[in-house]
Amino acid sequence: MKYKTKKLIQAISIAILAAGAGLAFATDPAALVNSEKRDKNVPTVITSDKLDFDYEELVALFDGNVVVKDQQFTLKADRMIVFIEKDTNEIKRVDASGKVRLTTTGGMTATCGKATYTRKNGQIIIQINPVVTKGENVITGNKMSVWLDEERVVVEENVALEATPEK
Repeated sequence: MKYKTKKLIQAISIAILAAGAGLAFATDPAALVNSEKRDKNVPTVITSDKLDFDYEELVALFDGNVVVKDQQFTLKADRMIVFIEKDTNEIKRVDASGKVRLTTTGGMTATCGKATYTRKNGQIIIQINPVVTKGENVITGNKMSVWLDEERVVVEENVALEATPEK
């Protein structure tokens, strides 16, 4: 087992012990959402009812009442799988499923049945009845891509927009 992998496992173990009944998983804040605006001293914390970590494959499964607290967003889901790069121990991809709700610090909210975050491009793909709201504006479609750093949304297929003029 590589030294970096051992350090990651130790960090997860310490976080679990520190959290008591809930489970916490702290990582480099830039690992979940890449941004130059981020304060690198503020951790991302994941809590859930259960954590199953595969040391060989570097995959973490958070199950039940999953909450991700990040300085740019809060994500809630029934289940979340975190895939970690073997060479760098950085988060590669995050798959959230069930009742998924993403709220950004910029006031955007997205709900769906499945969300996939890919670190490489900083994109979250939301599917299964996705709805994105900001203020009184609502966008729906079959599949949406959200970039948190840009607060930009691309909607594909069956797009519906309900826009309310500013008062």
